[in-house]
Amino acid sequence: MKPIYIYPGSFNPPTYGHVEIAKRIANLVEEVTVICSSNPDKEDSWFTPEECKKMWQSYNLCPNIKVKTFEESINKNADLKNFVMVRGIRDDKDLDYEKEVVLFNYKNFGIVNYFYMISDENYKHISSTSARKLAENLDVSGLKTQVSDFIADKMLMKFIKKD
Repeated sequence: MKPIYIYPGSFNPPTYGHVEIAKRIANLVEEVTVICSSNPDKEDSWFTPEECKKMWQSYNLCPNIKVKTFEESINKNADLKNFVMVRGIRDDKDLDYEKEVVLFNYKNFGIVNYFYMISDENYKHISSTSARKLAENLDVSGLKTQVSDFIADKMLMKFIKKD
């Protein structure tokens, strides 16, 4: 059986850093599926998985990058042992977090295969959290260095409507 490469995350919102990881893995494998999901441990989610899926389309993605929500990607007959989970690592904090991810996925799903991509230096400062903070501060120019114009507009509208 050939491996199935998945790149899961809340991507709330998807950033240039996320896209860089997806494109790099897409250059190495036949196909990669980005899976937009919700993370109950994260309290500051601004968007649903469906909204995040639409936001991914604002980037110029390779044809072999597919984007789905977690619900769309569920295949009860899939052999999870064939899954290879793609993960991006920016720093030591990410590395520590990934230990928890590995244990969780092994215990709950039997997933044992991972493909870690070290972030390019130009993207290490980018995160969904920092993008949300830039939107909250109405720092449009800073925000547009982290996300597409489409996503920046969505974030600013979402933040403005909160008030």
